[in-house]
Amino acid sequence: MKKLLTYSILSLSLFSLVGIGLASAHGHFMRFSDVSPEEITQGQEAMFERKAEVLGISVDEFKNAWAQGKNFAEIAEEYGISHEDLQQRMKELNQERMQSQLQAMVDSGVITQEQADQRFDNMQNRFENGFGKKGFHRGFGECPNR
Repeated sequence: MKKLLTYSILSLSLFSLVGIGLASAHGHFMRFSDVSPEEITQGQEAMFERKAEVLGISVDEFKNAWAQGKNFAEIAEEYGISHEDLQQRMKELNQERMQSQLQAMVDSGVITQEQADQRFDNMQNRFENGFGKKGFHRGFGECPNR
C-alpha cells in the first residue's frame, strides 16, 4: 500500500511538471483538442528532459528506454536508482521549480515575498502529508463531502 501511494505521488508530481505547463499555456486543463501537434511535441520533449534530469541520464538514454516500452520506474531501476532516491530527487526538483516559479511572481510584482513563502510552506505540507488527506480532493481544493 505504501509503495502504491508513493508511486501515486511520484506520478502526480511528474504529471504536474508537464501537465501544468500545457494547461497554463492554453488557459484550460485536459482539453487537448485545441493543442497543435507542435505543442504536443514540445510538451513530450519537455517531459523527456525533465524525467532524464530527475534520473541524471541523457535525454537520448531516456528516449531509448522509453521507446523500448519501459516506464519511468523501470528506467530508474535499470540505472540503479532506488525507489527512495527517486522520491528524494523528485521532491528536490519540485521544490526547486516551485521556488523558482514563486520567485518569478515576486520579482514581477504579482505576489509579495510573504505570500510566496506562505504558498511554498503550504505546498510543502500538502506534498509531505499527501494530497488525498484532510479533504484535499484531486488538487482542486477542499471537498465538502469528505
